[in-house]
Amino acid sequence: MNEPKVINLDLRHSLWTAEREAFPDGVVEAILLAWSGNGDLEIRTSPKKESRYGTVLIRHKRADVSFSYEWDEPYDLVDAIEVDDLTEEESRYAARRIEEFIQNAEFGVNDSVQADSLDELLVQIDHLETMLIELESDTNEDFEAFCKEVASQLKERREKKK
Repeated sequence: MNEPKVINLDLRHSLWTAEREAFPDGVVEAILLAWSGNGDLEIRTSPKKESRYGTVLIRHKRADVSFSYEWDEPYDLVDAIEVDDLTEEESRYAARRIEEFIQNAEFGVNDSVQADSLDELLVQIDHLETMLIELESDTNEDFEAFCKEVASQLKERREKKK
């Protein structure tokens, strides 16, 4: 089996679009060739303005899609815990808790889509990015609630030490 042709794509603010004219020159033509059955095409997409990335493998009348987003390292997220003057021990505790949160969170959307037209395929892939954005938003909301919980625990610990 031949290796797929690879295109690196940067749409600046998004992983994908349903709008043909938003793609750089030659990309839609390459997608159409792969969708038509003329060899596989792997598109690696990573907009410079976002912390998202993905891979779209286009084959005859279908695509395998993997979209993900990234977060900072747990210790870099400790500032989200709203407690004044965290000690080094409290910061380590918060980082461990954040690491647990991250290990249990979902950071991606993976699916295979089929389409009878190129425009339908573009729309379906674009919908998967919308699902990723919704997942990211939900995870951010969960993280905010989690941070409040950890802040409360740290404040309780401080009170017990007094």
